[in-house]
Amino acid sequence: MNELEVHIEALRRDRSHGASQLAGRALMIMKYAAGNANCNTKAEFFEYMQKIAGELAEARPAMVAISNSVEQLMQILLPLARSEHD
Repeated sequence: MNELEVHIEALRRDRSHGASQLAGRALMIMKYAAGNANCNTKAEFFEYMQKIAGELAEARPAMVAISNSVEQLMQILLPLARSEHD
């Protein structure tokens, strides 16, 4: 299990923090993933980040704050992925 998977699993198992704290942690995991992404194009990076966002949302599906937070971040990244210059 790599470090990113460890972070996601910790989020999945955390039963002592509330939704807002876990949503903040999910965004920190997204930041970690972005900083450690090994992608060659913007499109590849966006696909990778979408995958991570999905994994985070699935980790705690009952906590809508997590899926909402990562989805808002992905909406910010979307125009960057669609830009002409790679």
